[in-house]
Amino acid sequence: MFGDKINLLKVEVSILKNKDIEVQEEIVLRFSDKIIKTNPSKNISIYPKVDVSFKWEDSGRKLKIIPREDWSLGENYTIKIEGLRSIFLAKSYNEIAFKTIEYPSVNKFYPENNSRGIMIDIESPGIMKFDKSLKNFNLKVNVVPSEKLSYNINQTKNEVDFVFEDGYKKGEEYEIYLYIKHKDESRDKYKKIYETSFITEAPPAEEWSSNFQARLAEAKLYTNPLVKDGKYIDINLDAQIMTIFENAKLINSFLVSSGKRGMDTPKGTFRIVNKHPRPWSDKYGLYMPYWMAMFLLENLEFTNSQSGQADIRKVRIIWEPQFRMAV
Repeated sequence: MFGDKINLLKVEVSILKNKDIEVQEEIVLRFSDKIIKTNPSKNISIYPKVDVSFKWEDSGRKLKIIPREDWSLGENYTIKIEGLRSIFLAKSYNEIAFKTIEYPSVNKFYPENNSRGIMIDIESPGIMKFDKSLKNFNLKVNVVPSEKLSYNINQTKNEVDFVFEDGYKKGEEYEIYLYIKHKDESRDKYKKIYETSFITEAPPAEEWSSNFQARLAEAKLYTNPLVKDGKYIDINLDAQIMTIFENAKLINSFLVSSGKRGMDTPKGTFRIVNKHPRPWSDKYGLYMPYWMAMFLLENLEFTNSQSGQADIRKVRIIWEPQFRMAV
């Protein structure tokens, strides 16, 4: 009877570290009593399964679990202990969890996905911003079509700037794929963490088609947004086409009819200052659907997302965030 009471006792177990485990880091378990040092593989299981070895220390109070292969990153593991006996014959039945470190993830990527009219150079490089340091990781970047990239890694900001080493093709759609692995992982462990695409600035159209539908398609191909943040309108008076962008992403292109001779549409750079869906004009005695009031901007420099532009040979128009509604 006394022996039965002893067997009902339970050995407590704790884990020294249960999160941010590195790929080859040892797991250390501590027991409340000295454990009879048998082969732990008969009493300890790990899920998901990993090939490990065991090492007893501190007279059976401490057990090291040593991975023979890499722990998978970003994985939740469970250690199941069944029937380990202490020197007082008490048994241990426990489940303990731990989690390995996460791969860095992309917080920001410039150019944005599906953006167009992109120019990447030393003054305006591409940017990859991560949520954690890349110090212990290897980054691999694939570009389609294949181009060589040059990088500048800023560990303090967890940021990587890049440019095309030999320049880029104008009007080309590039796909970029980011792969990453821990420095201690084997070379076949690269994991894809991000993919994006963008279209570089297009060459100017040499001649506009006389077919209106073809001309709309040409405008979508050859029109470049001069502002990358916010909403932007480009009106090309030569082509009689209006093209709309938001955050450098093409929204659509439309045919327009500009002012007749003697009442020419003014060329220049403009900012929309207010809008109204259907205001009344006392001067002309009619309603004006989708009115947008704007003024001419001269010597404009784009320093932030609040600025706006319109170039009428070209008319290019940008409006501030408080006016961000459908035109």
